[in-house]
Amino acid sequence: MIKNLLMRIYLKTFKVSNPKFQDKKIDEIDYDELQLMYKELDNSSEIYQPSKLWVKLSEIHEKRLQKFGMNNFKRTLITDYSHFPPFPDKSFRRIFSLWIKKPSSNVLKQTQENLGILRYAGYYLSLNGLLGMYYSFYVKIFYELIKEIDTLKILEKYEEPQYGNPIKISHGKIKLSYDQCSSVMEYYEIMNKIPEELKNKKIIVGELGAGYGKLAHVFLNTHNCKYIIFDIPPTLHIAQNYFSKIFPKDKIMKFRHFENFEEIKNEFEKSQICFFTPNQLEQFPKDMVDLFINISSLHEMRKDQIENFHNLINHITNGYFFSKQYPNKMKLPEELSGAYEISFKDYPIPKNWQVIFKENAKINPRFVNTLYKI
Repeated sequence: MIKNLLMRIYLKTFKVSNPKFQDKKIDEIDYDELQLMYKELDNSSEIYQPSKLWVKLSEIHEKRLQKFGMNNFKRTLITDYSHFPPFPDKSFRRIFSLWIKKPSSNVLKQTQENLGILRYAGYYLSLNGLLGMYYSFYVKIFYELIKEIDTLKILEKYEEPQYGNPIKISHGKIKLSYDQCSSVMEYYEIMNKIPEELKNKKIIVGELGAGYGKLAHVFLNTHNCKYIIFDIPPTLHIAQNYFSKIFPKDKIMKFRHFENFEEIKNEFEKSQICFFTPNQLEQFPKDMVDLFINISSLHEMRKDQIENFHNLINHITNGYFFSKQYPNKMKLPEELSGAYEISFKDYPIPKNWQVIFKENAKINPRFVNTLYKI
């Protein structure tokens, strides 16, 4: 109760009533494209229908996109995908406790920045002044931890794309964001565990629930791979639009309806990045994918849906499946039911899957990372 009270005081202290973003131009939704995605999902089996939680979030996201534009989604939707906490939570305390063992004074430089506005927990918050200093400090100590494992120097070589109006801070000669640090951490959580033969060849990566594609962006910049994204609208529409902007020279297969894989096989084989709704997983051939990924979305499904996706992942994958999930049940209000209904230990795992490793995530120990050999 005390924590919730402090949270409300904290949010109201930094809220702004009339949010104005640095990028005032509005990129509008392509409704023809978006409606095709909704139609595909609506016509699919009940087992592919999102939980009430995500039905509600999708409605909210579409309204925000209408109001503020596709080009500001990293300010208006980002906390629903990536959970950046402007309130000092367990993630911050974990990062701080690790950093303080080897503290570095350079994180205290350039902390006063004009970072603009962010939507979080129902409020639009000003990331200037104290909250901006906190965010800047948070991201810098996150970076200081990751750079120790960032052998490929990803954070130095690849700045987060500007499209979407991200919140970036200056750290020496580079620009950083929370999402960028988080994605690079997840990349190494996966790649440091898989066998060398997969690291040294072109692979096909599939991801269910990729959000706007922050992890896909890291993979495509650092690894020789084809990337397949499966997600629900409007998230799928955001990701498709995003990658069309940031990888304009790459061959992209945009979402479309098809009855069987042979209809799209030629286009699929020529494309570097491909977009599908989750039900279309059923149409894919056996053993096509080398590495399949799901981060923080299986726990938002019912048990029968988790089992169904596990079976589809088992069918499509000849290699490895990385799963990062919230381990515990969570009781949601009735109007948002259909998510967090079972514990991770009760997930229906196919018998042929071999656990390569299972551990709590280093930075956010509320999640369990598991790599399976399929």
